Amino acid sequence: EKVTPVPISTDSECDIYYTLDGTVPTVSSAKYSDPIDVSAYESSLVVKAVAVNSEGLISRVATVNYNFADPSKKYTFKDAVLGKIVAANLGKSVKSITFSDIMLLEEIDSSLYTGDGSVTSLADLPNFKNLKTLYLKDQQSITEYCDFSQLPSLESLSLVNCSVSNAIFKSICSITTL
Repeated sequence: EKVTPVPISTDSECDIYYTLDGTVPTVSSAKYSDPIDVSAYESSLVVKAVAVNSEGLISRVATVNYNFADPSKKYTFKDAVLGKIVAANLGKSVKSITFSDIMLLEEIDSSLYTGDGSVTSLADLPNFKNLKTLYLKDQQSITEYCDFSQLPSLESLSLVNCSVSNAIFKSICSITTL
């Protein structure tokens, strides 16, 4: 399966800096020179870029989300408990969840899952492109958070009785869509 490289351009004479991990690019980020090879990405990619003119003025961040996954392909969760929570929200078994389910889901509510265990990683969340509401309660074991700015549709985030570091708290506070 052939994947088209991702080109980035600007209307003026500027240097372009970009990131592929969802973080905001700076002049220390990768400098764009050739189309980006995205063949190593399995399911999705967040490209963020800024243009910097000769006077050092930096543009607003441009963000593009790419989804490469076959919508009918089964989704494999990085965090098993998050998978069970999502399954409870969808009314499906974890093994029957597809990329289409993930990309279309608008709400995750951990209170719908009554089983054992705690979420340890939110690394799956950037794949939920239409997620509007995230409600997690009593998840004290989360050690891996995602960059919540990779969730462009997120309108409501509730982390009730969850452990959150100062760095993650600052990241959450910087989200302008909440």
